[in-house]
Amino acid sequence: MHNSQIKEELDFKDLIKNPIRLFGYSYFYIFAILLGLGIYYVTSLTDMTKNRVPPSLADTLSAETDLPMMQPSNIPPVDIMQISVPNAELIEKGRTFYKNNCASCHGEEGKGDGAAGVVMNPKPRNFTQPLNWINGRKISDMYKTLDEGILKTGMPSYNYMTAEDRFSMIHFIRTFTEDFPEDTEEELQQLNSVFKLSEGKVTSAQIPVRLALKKILEENQSKSEEITKIYENISNSTAAMEIELFEKVFQNKKLLAGFLASETFTRNQKTEVFKIIIQTPLSYGFSPKIAQLNAHQWDYLYNYLLKLREQKRS
Repeated sequence: MHNSQIKEELDFKDLIKNPIRLFGYSYFYIFAILLGLGIYYVTSLTDMTKNRVPPSLADTLSAETDLPMMQPSNIPPVDIMQISVPNAELIEKGRTFYKNNCASCHGEEGKGDGAAGVVMNPKPRNFTQPLNWINGRKISDMYKTLDEGILKTGMPSYNYMTAEDRFSMIHFIRTFTEDFPEDTEEELQQLNSVFKLSEGKVTSAQIPVRLALKKILEENQSKSEEITKIYENISNSTAAMEIELFEKVFQNKKLLAGFLASETFTRNQKTEVFKIIIQTPLSYGFSPKIAQLNAHQWDYLYNYLLKLREQKRS
């Protein structure tokens, strides 16, 4: 290439006059940009293929739990030394309980192959195998399992059953194989001490907290409506004798309405109600003058209060 041609190519002043010549340099710019993008892609390939979704951890502190519904139970006492010895009657009774409560998971022969246990993980206990029992294979160990259950395996608690019924199930399960270990007398006495088998056990019914709160709110709503109705009865009372009563012994209609709707008024006898009122009359909507009433006047007033309360049902 001649010097004149090189000079012509490098004559940048001429580019201003002929800008169309700039298109010739655009290829270098495009190549440089693509090269840079390619290098960035290759060096960032590892980061770009990482999972960018942040891990999600369950908030166990805010997880909502509630008490289970439980029926009341009355478990009679048993003689631990006597009931720990199997007999034909207990075994036959345990067979029935096992069939109704256990066979669906553990199988008819106790091999852990029941129909309901197919989808369980871990699989139900195979009673014919001696290994890996969580609580153990002695009578005392098996009773603990029936009383408390085993949450992580899905084993439910049977603490609603009588101690005798649970012992009968244990004795039947122990017929599946002959190598079940025996308890010492000390172990049986320890079992008796822990679960108070010789004393029996009475448990109260239990309902979920949510259900209890719902019932409380319903009762409060009902009580609020009752107080409102009694207050209306008091406010609408116009009889001359009633007006005189108001002026003499009534201090606050709202407090009076609440008192008439309370158990303090409804569950006490007439004389007891009067004793309660005169101790702190202002708390119940009465004037201290109520203490000056004689027996006849109090009888009349009490009957009038009953009428104000009963009118809520009309």
